[in-house]
Amino acid sequence: MTALLVYVDFENKPGLKVPELPPEAQLFLFRGPNQKNVPAELVDQLQPLGKSVKWIPTRAPGKNALDFHIAYYIGRHALEFPGARVLIVSDDKGFDPLVTHLKAGGISASRGKRPSGYALTSLPSAFTGVRVVDRSPMTSPRSARSRCQRASS
Repeated sequence: MTALLVYVDFENKPGLKVPELPPEAQLFLFRGPNQKNVPAELVDQLQPLGKSVKWIPTRAPGKNALDFHIAYYIGRHALEFPGARVLIVSDDKGFDPLVTHLKAGGISASRGKRPSGYALTSLPSAFTGVRVVDRSPMTSPRSARSRCQRASS
């Protein structure tokens, strides 16, 4: 079994309802700098998920700024969770070349196109059967880089 990492483009999907994910999955919600409010209903739904949910803000506006943040975290997590399955939740077709590139590199990846307000109650069958992943705070990019350097030595 492998980890399931779900990346949500909240800027693109502000009406998203909390996904029904296996308890072992991790959910990363990326919000833009102009998204100052989160609906109370969403907060109530996310709270029971605890540390498996992480909000990642982008500090500066810009064309595709949030998309680059998502791409960065996918790369970072590819080092931390080898073999993890990746699901990007966004209507933005600009992620499709990234998904293709990830697949070419041996990473199981998909982009889930969901209409606003749609709960992710059924994940693609490729994302079933996940294992528990480390719930501790993310390690720094420096520690991930040093692990790569040690492994390549």
